[in-house]
Amino acid sequence: MLVVPPLYVASDVLLEKIAAFAKNGGHVLLAPRAGFTDEYDIVRWTRMPGPLREACGFSYQEFSSLHEPLKLKGDPFAVGAEVNQVTTWADMILPEKATPLAFYNHPFYGRYPALTRNTFGRGTVTYQGTVLASARCSSE
Repeated sequence: MLVVPPLYVASDVLLEKIAAFAKNGGHVLLAPRAGFTDEYDIVRWTRMPGPLREACGFSYQEFSSLHEPLKLKGDPFAVGAEVNQVTTWADMILPEKATPLAFYNHPFYGRYPALTRNTFGRGTVTYQGTVLASARCSSE
């Protein structure tokens, strides 16, 4: 398993290695904004997540910062109301092959999944298009 923190700046070569890891049977968990810019911090001209699009099984063009936490629809991970929230950021994910795991509970953002998983080759890529809250974060 490979856990990738917010990897905003990354070369195509690095992102291709992450995709190859999944394709060869690895499981990748990507945090928001992965691969948004190249190694020179220049925003890629392709739809996000750039070189990871096929591996992730989705694309997005829009995103927003969140001024207040949002709840997820239902309680998809059975964590309880205090933790069933997201904060800070929302990628507006458009699934192509990925399976949505959770959606925002919001009149506008609710049409977009907050988390997705895509089978890629022999592995999977799980993408977190937001920041998951913790009990501590949501009570501050």
